[in-house]
Amino acid sequence: MLGLPMLAMYIRNWIRNIEQHASDNVNKILVGNKADMDESKRAVPTSKGQALADEYGIKFFET
Repeated sequence: MLGLPMLAMYIRNWIRNIEQHASDNVNKILVGNKADMDESKRAVPTSKGQALADEYGIKFFET
């Protein structure tokens, strides 16, 4: 399981790639999974996922 710092680094890299290679009006969202797990056992708490999405001005959903 990847920890939050590594996941955040990957997400930042993906966002950078999207901004460099996709059209300006492309829709971006951040989706977290395992929302049914106990918050203490999840790799990324909901609040951290939302904060990362907020950093890029994109929507955040969990499944």
